[in-house]
Amino acid sequence: MKNVNNVYDIKNLQLSRDGRQVLTQVSLQLAEGRLTGLIGPNSAGKSSLLEAMFGFLPADSGEIHLLQKPLAHWQRTLLARTVAYLPQQHTAHWPVSVYDYVALGRIPHLRFGQAPGPQDKQRIDQAIEETGIRTLSDRAVTQLSGGELCRVAIARTLAVDARIMLVDEPIAGLDPHHQIAVMQLLQQQARNGKAVMTVMHDLGLASRFCDRLWLLDQGRIVCSGTPAEVLTPQNLRQVYRISCRELHAGGTRITIPWECSNE
Repeated sequence: MKNVNNVYDIKNLQLSRDGRQVLTQVSLQLAEGRLTGLIGPNSAGKSSLLEAMFGFLPADSGEIHLLQKPLAHWQRTLLARTVAYLPQQHTAHWPVSVYDYVALGRIPHLRFGQAPGPQDKQRIDQAIEETGIRTLSDRAVTQLSGGELCRVAIARTLAVDARIMLVDEPIAGLDPHHQIAVMQLLQQQARNGKAVMTVMHDLGLASRFCDRLWLLDQGRIVCSGTPAEVLTPQNLRQVYRISCRELHAGGTRITIPWECSNE
């Protein structure tokens, strides 16, 4: 069995938001070299968990260790170099070029006022190529469609070149071609040794591309494991109130939501 290196170790995490408890006794580990999907219904607490893992939301109780060090002890700049976080909402308030927007991903690696050097520019260009947005490079981000801005935001996240990636619904609003392209890209990042966790709703793509899944419901972890272990008819009925069908293609078992369940 292949040894895995856990970069996150979360134990008994409890978290409240706006006076409402959103996570209850959540314990999980995130390993390098894997694409891990965080799935569950709306308002299950998925985005809140990612925000807590990046230090945006303080926990009520429990522990979050990053690389065996309490998250609260991490210096913010070093954290931003180590963990690249892509939030669910992408907004562009200033008409900067796509290239300059992607270049913002290099800020954690630069001193105040320092211009990107050759290595920074190489990583920016690589992120632009990997996300297929070269033709958008000179466009203002305020002129992009929602799907285009989503891909540009993913490129900015890649430009960080962090050891860990936390991405919240990266394929929302994308057409099927770009959904698959993004999932292939995230999978490749994991194959290159990074720890990648992504929040997603598409169970078919989750079952096809993810190495591990964490199923979250009402702030609690229902189960975790391989897609085959997590996306069972019983779990889908219990959590999503749906039935599903299975497609076997290329040696992969793909789960397809089929109809609502009355159970």
